[in-house]
Amino acid sequence: MPLADANQTFSRRNRIKSSLLIHDIVTSGETVFSHPIKCYYRRAPEDAPETSLAVVVPKRRFRHAVDRNRLKRLMREAYRTHKFQDFALQMCWVYVGKEMSSYADVCKAVIHIHDKIKESR
Repeated sequence: MPLADANQTFSRRNRIKSSLLIHDIVTSGETVFSHPIKCYYRRAPEDAPETSLAVVVPKRRFRHAVDRNRLKRLMREAYRTHKFQDFALQMCWVYVGKEMSSYADVCKAVIHIHDKIKESR
């Protein structure tokens, strides 16, 4: 089995797991929206040179864990293949769509979010 390209990984150090940190990003960060993803982001601190990401799918909209996990997996995969390497950010992606989306739709939204953030910098 071939090894994954080093640029296309989503390692543990790139994941945001702390609910306090996620809350800080959502309350004090900037916002970009591209259906079906709403992105909250802020500049990463100096000690974190890479972009880190938290992925959220609300239980209120998707009652079944299988659906939530699939959407989270799609968003993580889209991030992994279209990395934000231009700048170090802390991001929280919230899925706001009401229905399941395809991988192509999620990728399109991720690329659009990346372009909007790049424009604002």
